[in-house]
This record gives sequence, C-alpha cells and structure tokens, in this order.
Amino acid sequence: MPGVGQRGTWLEEQNPSGLRLESVDMAGTHISKTARCGPLANFFFAIINLEMSVQEKKRDWFDLGARAYSQACPGIYAAPTYVCPICRKPFTVAALDDGRLSKEHVPPQSIGGHELLLTCTACNNMAGTKLDAAAKTKEDVRLAMTGGPDRPHRIKATIGGITVNGQLHAKDGSYSLTIPKHLNRPGTSEELQRLGRAGTSLTVEHERYSELGARISWLRAGYLALVAMEGYKIVLDPA
Repeated sequence: MPGVGQRGTWLEEQNPSGLRLESVDMAGTHISKTARCGPLANFFFAIINLEMSVQEKKRDWFDLGARAYSQACPGIYAAPTYVCPICRKPFTVAALDDGRLSKEHVPPQSIGGHELLLTCTACNNMAGTKLDAAAKTKEDVRLAMTGGPDRPHRIKATIGGITVNGQLHAKDGSYSLTIPKHLNRPGTSEELQRLGRAGTSLTVEHERYSELGARISWLRAGYLALVAMEGYKIVLDPA
C-alpha cells in the first residue's frame, strides 16, 4: 500500500471473488472521476495526488465521503452531503467554497501528519488550539530530552533567583543553553553576568502543556485514521 502523499488511491471494491484492493496511479488527473467505488467503499478517503490543487483535493474528499455516508445511511439527504466525523454536522458542497469544511491532517501537521480527510472548520480549529498544540509541545519536550531536535527548544531558566527565557540546544546527546536578548527584557544580560559565578544554581523548566490535551489529540488522530479506513461505521456506532 502506498504511503500518504504518494500517487494513487486505495478503494475497497466488492466483487464475487471477495475483497480486492486496487491501486490507481492517475499521474495528476482527478482521481474520483476515474476510480470506482464499490457498495461498501470502506477506504473511501483517497490518498490524493500532491500535484492536485487544494480545492480539487477537498472536492475529492467531499465526493468520496458523501458517497460513503449515503451508502451507510441511504435516503437521509437528497443532495450529496458530507458529514463531519467529529461533530456529525451535515454539509453540502457549498461548504467547500465558504470555508466551513477544511482539510484535516492526521496526525496534526505540526508533528508530521498528512492531509487525510475533511472535518468542519470549527472542529478543526478547536483541536488545533486546545489539543494539537499540547501534543506538539509534549513531542518537542520528548525530543529535547532525548537530544533529538535540530532546532532550539524554548525553556525558562532560573539562575540565582532570576527567571529568563532561554533556548535549549540538543545534539547527539549533548546540551547547551543560550539566553537570547530578543526573548528577554532589557538589562537581563547584565544581571546574568553579575550572577555568573561558581556555585550559582540553574533550574531549567520546559514549556508547559496539558498532558490530557496531548493524549486526546492522539486519540482524535487515531479515531480519524479509523474513519478514513472504515468509513462511517465507527462514526455511527453508539459506543
């Protein structure tokens, strides 16, 4: 199966001999107009070609999701309707143009996720500010503690009773601490130079984050991945 971001789409197709997975390389053409979608269509969210425009991708996700929902709940809506897998609010195709539906990265884009399906903009924004930011900070802290990141990690340092904003640099298991002037109030450098003597204590505090928020972000990402694989079966399950 190709990875997210590669060309092609995987759709579940029902035939007399059982389940068959078909890979379609469309080389930039509009996938949803050529790939067939069988009655079950559990893999209804295509892995969209990166060469397609954002609007084309969103239209493909809309068409595939609307078709899958109509198969799961036939006769509910007269017009093609996409149901947000988070809040279950219905949207017509007009929501693509007015911004009420947005592309969702799974896991969050800030920690390396890829576009996978649509959610409503309200649900997407809520997760970004309240959940995904916590997951990103937790991941940054984890990488900083293992010496992994290749970029400075924001911290607060308390040196001899003075708390300043600093950057922790980690590479190959070694660490260094810098106190940039632009992150601190004027005169901070002079105060630190006065305190820079043997025996001065140094305490480093990582950025704070919500552990619960970080865990919910990952749980949400797992749920959306299951939706992309299993369709609306999991969305409509009362459990």
